[in-house]
Amino acid sequence: MNNKKGFTLIELLAVIIILAIIALIAVPVISNIINSGKKSVARSNALHYIKALEDNNGYASANQSGYTKITGNKNVKDIKIDVKRTKPEKGTISINSDGMVTYAKMVFNGYWVEYNGTDAKVTGKYTPGKVNITFINDDTVIETRQINEGSTIGSFPNITLEENQELIGWYLDSEFNTVAETTTQVDDDISVYVKITRTCGQFATDSWEKISKNSYPVGCEKEVEIDMDDDGTPESYTVRVANNTRPEECETDGFSQTACGFVIEFSTLLETKEMNSQHSNAGGWKASPMVTYLNTTIYNKLPSNLKNVIIPTYPIVSSHGYSSTSDDITESDSVINKLYLLSPTELGDSTKGYDYARYNTRKLDYYYDNSNTSSRSRRVKKMISGTDEKWWLRSAVGGDINSFFYVDDKGAVGYKTVWNYLGIAPAFRLRTN
Repeated sequence: MNNKKGFTLIELLAVIIILAIIALIAVPVISNIINSGKKSVARSNALHYIKALEDNNGYASANQSGYTKITGNKNVKDIKIDVKRTKPEKGTISINSDGMVTYAKMVFNGYWVEYNGTDAKVTGKYTPGKVNITFINDDTVIETRQINEGSTIGSFPNITLEENQELIGWYLDSEFNTVAETTTQVDDDISVYVKITRTCGQFATDSWEKISKNSYPVGCEKEVEIDMDDDGTPESYTVRVANNTRPEECETDGFSQTACGFVIEFSTLLETKEMNSQHSNAGGWKASPMVTYLNTTIYNKLPSNLKNVIIPTYPIVSSHGYSSTSDDITESDSVINKLYLLSPTELGDSTKGYDYARYNTRKLDYYYDNSNTSSRSRRVKKMISGTDEKWWLRSAVGGDINSFFYVDDKGAVGYKTVWNYLGIAPAFRLRTN
């Protein structure tokens, strides 16, 4: 017969109570030990980070290669140094001109650590707050989102693209240098910028009315049918988008509007013609027979649907020649303010001292890709019947009696006497902005 007895209910309750008392005593003690260890590690990491920063500045002061001295009040996110241990999660730090840290308040291991210039101490637990993300498209706020500090961006707003638009990506700066990712951690309020570019799309086939109301990137090309020979059979000539911006300088009084707004230029030459059969450059562009020829004979040959959308351009500023002045083409000059030739500055060459109007206009957007000579030369050269040809610019050569600037068949700007037969490539505007 088995005489063994089990625990009574009272005995079991007693055991449970004893265990609960032990837990109430032990858990806080263990928790304090763990937290104390974390604080100790946080303080140690902070001191190690400060030493690494001061060592970096010491090496930089000794002109050792690969080190840059860091001074002033800095956000730790902006400090780039090699640290073997954990880097701070956030915080600020002050470094004097000698490269020594005088004050710091940083987060390590979830704790705030404060450094007074000689020692560091943990001042409290770090509790993440809320931060704001502002999504921006071309200076317009499209969404503001609040997330927990230390969280990631997660997702980007949906963007409705217009015709001929392409979304390139999202960036952490308005200059589109630093890419923003869905995994980008956000510790402070930030702005995120979307980069959208336009494609040529249907520029080659869109109607001129539609083109005049939309935007296209510089360099987009389209064929225009013009009967230059008056033989009843139009020939095809190429035009391209030369400019689509309007910077602040365009608002300056007396600034030529020829490179401001939506500018189209002929990229192939229409024909060759002398600038002035009277062998003079007196009065500059406005006084030349060429300006009248462009705005009557050539203008009348353009397709009617193109003429309907060309807007007046004024003032058109150009250098004077033999005379001491050159009148600008203004609003009242409605017969001659539709088509014009370009100037050296508008091609990117503002070094011609005898172009007295070189500072009264700007380089067209298309010619800003001048990182190397061959690129600029390629863009500036123009053809007639498949052959590179010299072509006229509208700027008279100051101090000379019978010369205008031109572009040679290699793409260089020079000047020639007005009785030479050179190519003509008019430009015109479809919008002011």
